[in-house]
Amino acid sequence: MIKPKININFIGIGAARAATTWITDCLKEHPEICISKNKEFDLFDSKGLLKNEREIKRQFSYCSGKKIKGIYPPFYLAFDKKIPLSIKKYFPDVKIIVCFRNPVERAYSHYLLEKSKGKNISFEKAVKEMPKIVNYGMYYKNLKRYIDLFPINNFLFLIYEDIGKDPIAFIQKIYRFLEVKDNFVPKNAYKRINPNIRDRRKFALIEKIDTSKMKKNFWTRSLINILKKINIDNTTLHKIKKWNIKNRHKIKPEEYKKPPIKKETEEYLHNTYKKDIEKLEKTIRKNLDQWKK
Repeated sequence: MIKPKININFIGIGAARAATTWITDCLKEHPEICISKNKEFDLFDSKGLLKNEREIKRQFSYCSGKKIKGIYPPFYLAFDKKIPLSIKKYFPDVKIIVCFRNPVERAYSHYLLEKSKGKNISFEKAVKEMPKIVNYGMYYKNLKRYIDLFPINNFLFLIYEDIGKDPIAFIQKIYRFLEVKDNFVPKNAYKRINPNIRDRRKFALIEKIDTSKMKKNFWTRSLINILKKINIDNTTLHKIKKWNIKNRHKIKPEEYKKPPIKKETEEYLHNTYKKDIEKLEKTIRKNLDQWKK
């Protein structure tokens, strides 16, 4: 076993579009937890080898004291078959957090994300032509690669829909699993989960701003302060500006509307996920009737 100089205590592996940003924000607030600066920081290179340790240390350079360290890249669950083996190789005792969401709703949320990036495609067509939209929801199939390598006690399995029932209990369950103070209440607990990127159209005016000079001008400083109050940070401002410039001529206002899922597509997805859900239920020992038609 190769022992890295920096220890990663926990890794959130997904699922994508299942409140990973919300969970990360709540974990960041805890005084005993340190999340990588880049939430989706990838520990490994394309060959599955651990990245330069200096690069990894930079991600946690702001950590103080004896905080536990973790990352939360949502793509680890389904993205690359080498990742579970790499995690086992370098961090064999790591704790693994997985949050599952109704796979049909997850697929639809994933589609809306792709649509917001400028892909002018129907959900029905996306399901047929963009394999990852469906494959990311094959939870048992993807999880099995981890289950085969790590003891079941290393995992915390969560259900996205439980956040709406009691967000405090949900996040404190994670704190308890990580063995930190579990009665801590994060300010982000009642923050909106996964706001859709289509809301960025409200900030189209940002494309007119020279972000390199944003802190030098009174009016842009004022704008930054306003946006910060609604949880928009400077990194996001840059992304919004870039996104707006790229897509302002591609997407018409009416295309921002949330198109309904056709009944036949919903049935197709339910049938596609049925056996996988049944296997997942047995593995994580949770009743998932709420996902079944």
